[in-house]
Amino acid sequence: MRLLNVDTLEIKTYNEHDVPPYAILSHTWGPDEVTFQEICMITRMRSVSQALSSRATSNISDGSEHSGTMLAVMEMLAQGTWGASLGIPNTDEDALMRREGYRKIVYSANEARRLGYSWIWIDTCCIDKTSSAELQESINSMYKWYKGSGVCLVYLEDTMREMIVNSQLAPRAVINPFQDCRWISRGWTLQELVAPTSLRFYYKDWTLMGDKRDFLEELYEATYIPIFVLDTGDLSELSVAQRMSWASYRQTTRVEDSAYCLLGIFDIQMPLLYGEGPKAFIRLQEEILKTTDDYSLFAWQAVSTYSQPVLKSVYRGLFARSPLEFCYCRFVERDNTTSTFPISATTIGLHLQFELLIDQTDKTRFLAFIRCNGAMNRRLAIYLKCLDGGSQYARVDAGSIIPVSN
Repeated sequence: MRLLNVDTLEIKTYNEHDVPPYAILSHTWGPDEVTFQEICMITRMRSVSQALSSRATSNISDGSEHSGTMLAVMEMLAQGTWGASLGIPNTDEDALMRREGYRKIVYSANEARRLGYSWIWIDTCCIDKTSSAELQESINSMYKWYKGSGVCLVYLEDTMREMIVNSQLAPRAVINPFQDCRWISRGWTLQELVAPTSLRFYYKDWTLMGDKRDFLEELYEATYIPIFVLDTGDLSELSVAQRMSWASYRQTTRVEDSAYCLLGIFDIQMPLLYGEGPKAFIRLQEEILKTTDDYSLFAWQAVSTYSQPVLKSVYRGLFARSPLEFCYCRFVERDNTTSTFPISATTIGLHLQFELLIDQTDKTRFLAFIRCNGAMNRRLAIYLKCLDGGSQYARVDAGSIIPVSN
């Protein structure tokens, strides 16, 4: 794990068992973030500048053995080519330190120091994203890193103090500060909200808005994540479908990240394959089934779009295509039954056992009970259609979930 020193902004790598107490930043990415290579360049520039300042200019004039090296470094600094010498071409060092992304790093480090921390983790500059192996390890470890932080600093770059109406002066005009902020709508920030024990929100100007526990009601209204989860981070009692529903309207820049950002929520480790597109979400569901017999994973409903309306006759598998198809699952709870029939993946689909109820109007269609309950504690079922006389089925009318009274 790489951490950033809050005083020097130098990066240091720690083994898992040697990690010191650290703060962690949660934010939304902008167009001018500072990368690992760039923050290393900045700190090296500072080190060289300090070294040059500490040596009297006499070292240059007296012909010492260091004079040639120092002259070369000074020339690179003057010409703005120091970045190119470190593998970052066309870099204007002054412009780099004027970036909003660099300002964010500095303010985060200052706030972490004020709270008593010497180290902070920031995803933009503490991961070498040119290394696919490091990126994969970091994404698979991210939930653990946020959970292990001493405090999580949430920077709401589009939220200003002036936007929050004083409830005592105008109670009807009060707005939820999280309802429309970009941070609440991003896929990666879901685990960053749930995992940390201590979480503090900051306005655009880096003044403190408050602690997570000051806004439990507002966060629930904006995310539908139960208050006890927001307060404790305990996910053990929540069904797979409920957890999926929290991500249903969240957005990611890359399609694959809609799956990868949920790894920690389901305590899953899996390889990252950028370029696989929607298959990443299928793989996530396959991995979830390896760790649980929670059939609420099948409680999704196909959602109509302008380009792709839901047709009752279309054959679907048992897996959802995206988190959006879980948007109606916030109240779905798994029942207390356990299955003695193992789920297995085959080359032609999933091999598992359902309780079936035949459709009297179509002998090839069945209600399949998926061992979970919805509103009013009613059992939930999906429609399956027999394809080959009894051994193979497909889901049909995938836009429907059927509640059945006991």
